[in-house]
Amino acid sequence: MWLDHNTIKTLAKSRGLSLRRLLDKANISRTAYYSLVRSATLVPLSVHKLAAALGVPADRIVSTRPLEEAKYRSRLVRLENILRKYPGADRENVWHTLVLLDMPPIERLRGALRRATR
Repeated sequence: MWLDHNTIKTLAKSRGLSLRRLLDKANISRTAYYSLVRSATLVPLSVHKLAAALGVPADRIVSTRPLEEAKYRSRLVRLENILRKYPGADRENVWHTLVLLDMPPIERLRGALRRATR
């Protein structure tokens, strides 16, 4: 199960909330939220807090994404192959690089620009 970021953003917008205000209302940090969005493992308390802040049942903001799961598994295989070939490589850095490489270039650029303006 995955936290459905697009559904959450749509629901928040329909309630006049930015994602930041929703996360404040749910008392969830941005770091924790984006970690949950990327993870196949959900923290029930966080899911329920987000659902309560949106006024919807928890099952409305989670989904099963078989294509995403396949992509995740493929990325894990690539990670392990790279780490075998380069045993001194940092696992987290390699993982982050693989995630970025799976993103369209424009999305990588937008992310870099958002971080640069903070």
